[in-house]
Amino acid sequence: CAVFLLLPILIVIPMSFGTSDFPVFPPPQYGLRWYASFFQDSKWLDALWSSLRVGLTVTVVASVLGTAAALGVHKMRSARKGWLDTLFVIPMSVPAIITAVALYYLMAPLGWVANSVAVVLGHTVLASPYVYITVRAALRSFDPSLELAALGLGASWPKMFRLVMLPALLPSLIGGAVFAFVTSFDDVVMALFLTTIRNRTLPKLMYEGLAQDFDPTVISASCVLIAATALILTANILLGRKSGRKSGRKNGA
Repeated sequence: CAVFLLLPILIVIPMSFGTSDFPVFPPPQYGLRWYASFFQDSKWLDALWSSLRVGLTVTVVASVLGTAAALGVHKMRSARKGWLDTLFVIPMSVPAIITAVALYYLMAPLGWVANSVAVVLGHTVLASPYVYITVRAALRSFDPSLELAALGLGASWPKMFRLVMLPALLPSLIGGAVFAFVTSFDDVVMALFLTTIRNRTLPKLMYEGLAQDFDPTVISASCVLIAATALILTANILLGRKSGRKSGRKNGA
């Protein structure tokens, strides 16, 4: 199963080092022709920076909204919690193209498609549930006596949250934020509807390179995308292990 899932990546990587005008597997000759084409073409670099800017913005907004929603639901003493949990994760089950079309017809008349506001909002809709789920899970295991003790000792709620609750939630919040960034960075459906030629993201430019006039630079661009995603996920795993070791030492003490 793992081989089946990784096979496309294992094929794309050597193809990206080919030198022929069309992708061939295995490449008859190896070189950096298409990587040079990627890093020397302002079109591709602009799309990469656009993806990074949008992804980082979405990560911040989704982290704030997802955490706030999780805290609000956690504090509720109502049977509606289950309904709200379902409501906040609906964007994960609705096809992205439906959300993209709806947002396009909503935001295009306002002129927001031309300045990245629309794609940021669209990606935030897709990414916020990941933060909500991870923070909500962490809140379920959070000891409420710690909160009550801090408040009983005179700490204000914001101070208690910053010094007591946030450190306990931080590993889950970081994990959700990482998935939020990856969701935005890899998305092509929202970008197709909610960006223009001036603010298009890397996945959209890759799609255009395949659908309109085939450009082999797409292969090297896909490897850049794979490498960036792999680095981010690896860093998240390492941070999670480090946090787990620290938690284990504290519990042992």
